[in-house]
Amino acid sequence: MPSACACTPTRLLEHFWSEPREDPRLAFERWIDGFIVEFSAHHVPSAASRAAQVIRTEFDQSITVDGLARRFGVNAQRLRRQFREEHGTSIPAYKGAVRMFAAIQQVATTNIDAVARGVGYKSRKNFYRAFRNLTGLTPTAFRELPTETMTALMDMVLPRSR
Repeated sequence: MPSACACTPTRLLEHFWSEPREDPRLAFERWIDGFIVEFSAHHVPSAASRAAQVIRTEFDQSITVDGLARRFGVNAQRLRRQFREEHGTSIPAYKGAVRMFAAIQQVATTNIDAVARGVGYKSRKNFYRAFRNLTGLTPTAFRELPTETMTALMDMVLPRSR
């Protein structure tokens, strides 16, 4: 169970208000800087959050659960469990979604084989299968859609939080 938060923004806020002669904008900037430092020191991202960040930035690389676990110094099974709890899906499914997110944004304007390679698929067949599973269309059929329909489909299949 997580421990209580040791970050004390009220203490920082009291310091912010204790210097009334200073330009309020500068005082606020200093307070924000202090808050971020203190918050970051007390809220270190979990291994699952760090793994998700790695997947989002290195989705085109060969990333394994064991490799992520070694990278963050945790047991692979623990990472799998923590990842599912925090993100609601498995690590491979998350990586697949991130890859498709990148692909669907490029497929309308870029060579399909280049998109597949660019998002980490070594096989055109696997890319087509994954794309069709997500959108219900092949990349070629998706590309031929009118812009409005393509945009509507992207809004349906891509999460807005990215």
